[in-house]
Amino acid sequence: MSATRGGPGRPGAWGVAALVLAFAVAPAQEDPRGRWREALSRWTGANEEQRGFLLSDLKFAEEEARRGLGELFESAAAAACTAAEARPEAVAAECRARFPDLRRKIRDLLDRMPSRGAVDFATGPGREMKEALAELDRLSARPEEWAAEHVVALGPDAPRLGVAAEVLDALAGGLAWAERWREVRGRLRAALPATAVLEHRDVNRFAEENRRVREGNQRIGADLPEAARAIVAATNDYREAIGVRLLTLEPRLTAAAGKHSEEMTARNYFSHRSPVRGRTDVGDRISLEGVRTTIAGENIARGSFTPAEILAAWRDSPGHHRNLIDARFRFIGAARDGKYWTAVYAGEMR
Repeated sequence: MSATRGGPGRPGAWGVAALVLAFAVAPAQEDPRGRWREALSRWTGANEEQRGFLLSDLKFAEEEARRGLGELFESAAAAACTAAEARPEAVAAECRARFPDLRRKIRDLLDRMPSRGAVDFATGPGREMKEALAELDRLSARPEEWAAEHVVALGPDAPRLGVAAEVLDALAGGLAWAERWREVRGRLRAALPATAVLEHRDVNRFAEENRRVREGNQRIGADLPEAARAIVAATNDYREAIGVRLLTLEPRLTAAAGKHSEEMTARNYFSHRSPVRGRTDVGDRISLEGVRTTIAGENIARGSFTPAEILAAWRDSPGHHRNLIDARFRFIGAARDGKYWTAVYAGEMR
């Protein structure tokens, strides 16, 4: 992802830092041996299988790649740390200013998504959405990484610092660069004021409504298993981060989710479609619990995972992701039985 603030051609607090960095990496950019640079530029958007091939491509000149990329990493890290330590409040201001920009972008992308079917994360608005959400994650949880990768411009041919450390580790076959990246992040974190680590709830347009939903969910879900409460809370954390209304916990949806998980366990199958007559799809199952709604959806998972891992898997699946972020949903129920997880979503009740 390219720098969005303070980069070359953009006046601002980080113009000097960006120019210093551009000067520092200029020799590497002029290196005529550009094959490893091209492979690195493809690394960011590649999946694990594709990265295996890219790594093989890089190994043709492993020593050159390691040396050139190492120099680039160190010069970029030094510029980022120097800038953050020199003007920490300016870095915090950049972090704060990026939140509403990202939310507007995400809402615009949501409007461009197809109203039905799965989202394609590989192309078009789906790919832009995935990149924007990944940036929002870093900005919310690891502002020092965001500052290193966005406030200080790395230039059009330079990978992000985190990506550079990852590839260097792969080339070197050890953890030296991962350790170095942790050192850089620690130095940046120490430089940034506490205000840089923001609670996005403070600036969410549904802040007051969301506060009431969370308080209500705590009361409604007091007797639910921890795994179910954690799925609901993690889903709402995610929706709040992108500016979508939170979901209210609905006991009848929880009952439908629990019965579907129990049925999958008992009958040893894994599907949204039940073999039991009258319970074929999620619409049937919530109707049996007395729910009448304008729209319904369901996410399922199988395996011995934590709620955070389940949510991460759903976020990476276009169809499941649509259910997580669909603004038409207003209610949620969640349950787990053994290794089977189910979350059920519904719109306005009728």
